[in-house]
Amino acid sequence: MTTKETTIRLPRRWANGTRIPRHPLLIGLERARFERKLSTRKIAIDHMGITQQALHQWVESCRADRDYLLPPDRVVQMSIALEIAPYYFRPDCWPTPEWTFKTPPTATSAPAAAEPLQV
Repeated sequence: MTTKETTIRLPRRWANGTRIPRHPLLIGLERARFERKLSTRKIAIDHMGITQQALHQWVESCRADRDYLLPPDRVVQMSIALEIAPYYFRPDCWPTPEWTFKTPPTATSAPAAAEPLQV
């Protein structure tokens, strides 16, 4: 008996019906760099928690293969950093296009003061 490998294709349209011309990672990075004025290094290290080299490898893989599947354990960080629903990166893990992650609170908010220990 032979096994048939299932090929997962990434979505070709956004939720509003407009066409997705290339891999969503490439579109999200472009948007973050030009609209939000973030460098690739800042996106990788501060927003995704990965090295710039790892992000570069993914970018090259996404350029070579429109349906390149990114690691599912990193989709959460990518979704938040690039403001794109996780469905567009891994529809096999997140089947609902409308579902998104909430962005974490900003680092500028002051933490609550620690209460002293009572002995």
